[in-house]
Amino acid sequence: MASQLSELQGRRYDAVVIGLGINGAAALRELASAGYSVLGVDKHDFGSGASSRSSRLLHCGLRYFAPGRSLWEFVQRPQQFATALKMARQAVTARTELVRAEPHRVSAITVHFPIYEDGPYAKWQVRAAFGLLGAMNIGGVPFDYSMLPHDEAVRAPMLRLLRAPGQLKSAASYREYSFVWPERICVDAVLDAEAAGATVLNYTRVMSCTKTQDGDWRILLEGNVEVRAPVVVNLAGIWIDDIVHVANPRASNRVLGTKGAHILVRMPEECRSIGIATLNSKGEPFYCLPWGDHHYFGPTETLYEGDKEHVFVNEAEVEFLLAEANRLFPSQALNASHVVQTWAGVRPLTFDEDLPMGNRNRVLHEFSKEGLAGMLALTGGPLTSHRSAGRQVREAVERLIGNVDDNRRQIPREHAAIDRDFLRKLCENDARAHQQLRQILSKEQVRTLSDLFFRRLGVAWFDRIEPATVRKVTSAVAGPLNWSESETQIEVAKFLDDLDATFGYGMSKLTEEQGSPKSFGSSAAVPN
Repeated sequence: MASQLSELQGRRYDAVVIGLGINGAAALRELASAGYSVLGVDKHDFGSGASSRSSRLLHCGLRYFAPGRSLWEFVQRPQQFATALKMARQAVTARTELVRAEPHRVSAITVHFPIYEDGPYAKWQVRAAFGLLGAMNIGGVPFDYSMLPHDEAVRAPMLRLLRAPGQLKSAASYREYSFVWPERICVDAVLDAEAAGATVLNYTRVMSCTKTQDGDWRILLEGNVEVRAPVVVNLAGIWIDDIVHVANPRASNRVLGTKGAHILVRMPEECRSIGIATLNSKGEPFYCLPWGDHHYFGPTETLYEGDKEHVFVNEAEVEFLLAEANRLFPSQALNASHVVQTWAGVRPLTFDEDLPMGNRNRVLHEFSKEGLAGMLALTGGPLTSHRSAGRQVREAVERLIGNVDDNRRQIPREHAAIDRDFLRKLCENDARAHQQLRQILSKEQVRTLSDLFFRRLGVAWFDRIEPATVRKVTSAVAGPLNWSESETQIEVAKFLDDLDATFGYGMSKLTEEQGSPKSFGSSAAVPN
């Protein structure tokens, strides 16, 4: 990468995109395919931040009509209702677009929303919410919505396991989708952009952004490499304000991070491919959703002001999630020994002084009033609507510097699919698997084993990675990546640490000390 970086010295682009998570990657693809000369950089790997640590749910938009304890919150705060309508419309549109454009990237699930006598929402309110969603979804992917009456709900699989069946008035049933592999969506978008002419670099830090007298931005990359552009697109997620404050320390905050933690457990077989959407004891959206042979509970919703580089699920969060899970399914009597794995991420929500937990409104910021003309930033953009976020950024760039004369560039790339047998084939020295691996290593900017297992192959999320498999794969990777023996050992150790961080393997020490029979992170989910 050092030689590639040095070749960029002094180059001028139309735009530089900082941060290549789901929204940054989508924006980069839009700009490159529209004909702009564009550079995309990320200080880590593509899609390795919040994009890979979410609830992995392609929301239909229902959650935006659940403001908290009561719909009266919408009456008291009409602007909040306007934001809900906007975000729900974006979600509905994005759901149809993604399911039709990339059906191999999502998996359909049946979700039930239970309605209790003592719950915050009545049956008519839920029907009204689906009525609004339906009006926004004409011609879109169907919701398959139905309202199950009490007698049917208390006998239905999974619903019959819920608390207080006598108080369960009914349940709304609908089709939802989960993201099978959001990390690869990021990688594919970045590679699409590269195919359309973009320059893309992972593991490349932006050291400074300075506005010049001629109106350009001077962007200093690590290695003392300087590039210029009239537009900087700051899509660095929870690091957005850090980038802004390097350019202007007095600029106001734009992003607020809230942490979402999850735990994975095994539910009864009857729950397979079925999920529950509800509110937790704090009035926050809460899910029990299928992930292969398992289900995950979450997310939490807490203000996060900790280390942005290391986001883990802690003991208190595990206890909270277990308590909420048992509140929902008391018959399951879940405890720490049932937790298979954990993960957590930080949402880059829009900062709002009137909303201590952030605003979920997707906002594209422009900084000319703070002396930073030509800088854009996007906050509050969920996974679901990343395609429209990319278009929104492209339209903003068009307003700033105009259209380019080139025709829209076609991107003749075939997106990769998960091969569940790939590691087995590789370990058995299958010639085609080794050829595919060499192509990935040479074309997709793989720098670490985590890049390969999580974001290029996807298998680390879906199958338990045994040490013997890691060693065999590493032996095939070390040569093409020019790793020495000592570097190889370091990379293996870093990958095992990454498994601890991602899946909560580190929690195993805690449960072992407490005498629990099963440690956190002892297995990974296997989606169908």
